[in-house]
Amino acid sequence: MQPDKEPVDGSPANWLLKVTSSKKKKYNVKTTTGARFRELDLSKYDAVVDLVHCEFRFRTKTGKVIPYKGKIPGLGPRRGLAVLLALLRRPGRFFTPYELRCESKIYRLQFPANVIAAVAKIRTALEESGAAQWFILTTSPLAVAWNADRSFLLVERAGS
Repeated sequence: MQPDKEPVDGSPANWLLKVTSSKKKKYNVKTTTGARFRELDLSKYDAVVDLVHCEFRFRTKTGKVIPYKGKIPGLGPRRGLAVLLALLRRPGRFFTPYELRCESKIYRLQFPANVIAAVAKIRTALEESGAAQWFILTTSPLAVAWNADRSFLLVERAGS
């Protein structure tokens, strides 16, 4: 089967998936099938964002696992999730609100306050605060980053 072609039967087990992972500050991108992805041990990661099956799992600082199926409450499918994905795709990089708006390609977030509000919603969903930073780091009120020390797995359809 050619990697750029859609499987004949179209079942999720045969889909080609782009799996991006970060563990111990090592960034890795690979392509796998849906069946092989299901064999992975997801408990090793602090965050799992599976855009193919719409499953999200976050392990807090205390070890509590927060699972979401379908969507993350409080995050819109466009703005909040796009900001989260922009942070995940560049772990450890601090973004100003303008840079984060450009990186997430959400141009409706016109003002810095809108971007900061989206980050606040993400923090609420992840059960963290600016005072107790675990997933999202803040150097000032206007610069945020995904904590590169937190391991994550991001799953998308290959070619997306």
